[in-house]
Amino acid sequence: MTWLLSSKHSFLGGIRMTDLRPPLHEYSIDLLPAPPEREVLQGLIDRLAAQHGVDRFTTHLTLLPLGNIDEEEAGRALDAAKESARGIRPFTLELLGIGMSQRYFQSLFVTVALTAELSTLPLRTAMATRRVGAAPFLPHFSLAIFCARLSRRWRRNYSGSCQNS
Repeated sequence: MTWLLSSKHSFLGGIRMTDLRPPLHEYSIDLLPAPPEREVLQGLIDRLAAQHGVDRFTTHLTLLPLGNIDEEEAGRALDAAKESARGIRPFTLELLGIGMSQRYFQSLFVTVALTAELSTLPLRTAMATRRVGAAPFLPHFSLAIFCARLSRRWRRNYSGSCQNS
């Protein structure tokens, strides 16, 4: 796999809510990359989806998994996350490596170094949304999300170089 990105990317303090329905009924709060990086990452996600027949999605960095909550609670969580992100300036992230997970659903992702700015955001957001018991934070960009079992080709091509979680 050819990696076309530089090792660092800047982020806006933008926050959005992702609803993974269907088939999942879970929400997360995500950070969105700044425009030039957004296009590069989205292009990579779109190419992987087209080449391997997996679902397309909007590029993002998962900030806080919220779990299976109703829409009203999701709205309150998003409002609290936006409030906790006020005053955060754009910052730079360092990409570390490719990982693979089958914990909640099957995914291929790029891990990100935990910077000072990034390490405070999940805690601030969790406290603001009163979700202190949320899942441990693994900063990452998803590259591909699989709703079905991974194909043999994916496992063969990526499992040897992936961090499995």
